Amino acid sequence: MLFACAGGAIAPERFPLLVGSVLVPVFPLLLVAASGRSAVAAAVLVHAAASVALLAVAPGTAAEPSVEARRLFVAAHAGAWTLAWTLWSLSSLSYGALLAVWWSRVRGSRLALLGLSAGIAGLPLDLAGESACAALMAGGGASAEAFASAEGTFRLASALAANGLYTAGGAALTIASARSGFLRGPVLVLGGTVWVAGLALSIAAVVGSGGAMTASGAALMALFIPFAAGLWLRLGRP
Repeated sequence: MLFACAGGAIAPERFPLLVGSVLVPVFPLLLVAASGRSAVAAAVLVHAAASVALLAVAPGTAAEPSVEARRLFVAAHAGAWTLAWTLWSLSSLSYGALLAVWWSRVRGSRLALLGLSAGIAGLPLDLAGESACAALMAGGGASAEAFASAEGTFRLASALAANGLYTAGGAALTIASARSGFLRGPVLVLGGTVWVAGLALSIAAVVGSGGAMTASGAALMALFIPFAAGLWLRLGRP
């Protein structure tokens, strides 16, 4: 759908609705299918690929201070931009699956269930923010007004609301895992730093600082990917 929207076959303003209509019936099936370590491994790989893809289109992100320079870059590289956000949409789904697998190891905890619920609640918001951002920015070269509006939508829906829920969910599962003894040592410490970075990203989104969002987002991924890899290793042990 992202490619169809970038090519003009789907109106950009309809894109979030289409994503939501697909997500509602598919996501429960995804959680059932991704019920093992393979889901966590997939999350590691997809997040790594999405991070590399976003670096490739960094001039179109908040890393570039000029809104006009960002808009022109995205218009000139719509294919790469669309691919990057397709990977980030897959990353969002893989994070939900990772939480479900993680929760299965500490499911007796109410705090863990609360964490899973918070993380899943963030998914539709994140997908809507990502898809609206990608569709409006790459859809035939958005106007300056539409581009700025799309950036605002992404900041509020993804960087603030969804990331806030993801961070709360991950922190709750980390605390529950520490209490149960499932996580300890370096992986537990690393998990704590991940959610501090997630909190920093949400604060940056509230303030509206593009530079702070870029820095905290980069730190978040640099910490989350090895943490998820450590979680994958831990899931292989009783």
